[in-house]
Amino acid sequence: MNDGAAQRGPVLDEEQSRRLVEYGETEHVEVGRDLYAPGDDSYDFFLLLTATVDIIRDATAIEPERLVYQGGPGDFLGELSLLTGQHVYLTARVVTAGTVVRIGATALRRVLAEQPDIDDLLLEAFGERRVHPLGGRQCPGDRRPP
Repeated sequence: MNDGAAQRGPVLDEEQSRRLVEYGETEHVEVGRDLYAPGDDSYDFFLLLTATVDIIRDATAIEPERLVYQGGPGDFLGELSLLTGQHVYLTARVVTAGTVVRIGATALRRVLAEQPDIDDLLLEAFGERRVHPLGGRQCPGDRRPP
């Protein structure tokens, strides 16, 4: 696996994280668990409280598995596809057991409507992740500049 992971983007502050927790369900996750993976019809937004999660681009016939990003406590996992309903194309795998907050699409829409500062931050992050889905590295066949 390549260690050229993306850099951390916009970050929630402690107060924003505390408010966000109110919209989801807290759960313990174990090492090796996939929070979402290609083939899943949909996925949830995750706020990482104590867990660490690798975001992985799965191996293809011409490329090995690649680490896109490693998220740790205080980070969040999600992209614009949470709101648009696009299929999952990356794997989120727990590498350090811990606690996460799972927020479904309906609750996430409520967050965006009720918490303007969180809305701004998440949409900025989602936009960056759409422009640079692999941390500035180009996908095979993608003709957009990295």
